[in-house]
Amino acid sequence: MGGGDAEAIDRLLAGWTGKADAAALDAAMPLVYLELKSIATRALRSHARDPAMRTTTLVHEAYLRLRERDAVWKVGREALIAMAAQAMRRILVDDARRREARKRQPPLDLADFPEAARHPDVLLFDALLDELAGLSARQARIVELKCFAGMGIEDIAELLDVARVTVVRDWRIARAWLAQRMADA
Repeated sequence: MGGGDAEAIDRLLAGWTGKADAAALDAAMPLVYLELKSIATRALRSHARDPAMRTTTLVHEAYLRLRERDAVWKVGREALIAMAAQAMRRILVDDARRREARKRQPPLDLADFPEAARHPDVLLFDALLDELAGLSARQARIVELKCFAGMGIEDIAELLDVARVTVVRDWRIARAWLAQRMADA
């Protein structure tokens, strides 16, 4: 995506005032749609194959959830992408719970995890991520942005407004903690 598109999205979202001004979100969505489809494709790659859960369906479900949020839309493009990734995570977890999918591959990019921890139960991973958030909200957010949104270290550092070295350190700690907890499960 070019810098002009990112600036256009930021301008549109800066005008967002909540549910009463859905026009800003409606105008911004086509500009980030391809990024959201990419995230959804990655998320669904290893998610249980539910014929009703397609890439487009996941993007649209995330959009509907985002549209319902109030007073959180004075954000930029990267924050919108992060929020959409979080919504997709919740949609997939809700789907897994509804279908009682206990041993399915998670919709995650776990390439940086040890081999034994690359295929955890999606519900276990979600529970561990919530537990980690209780210990360190920033570490949990970094894992979510890296594993669900596929964001890189630099993008995460910029989004969270912390130094790159902080993201690297928190990622290593969180990854080790999660790997250990998944190995113990």
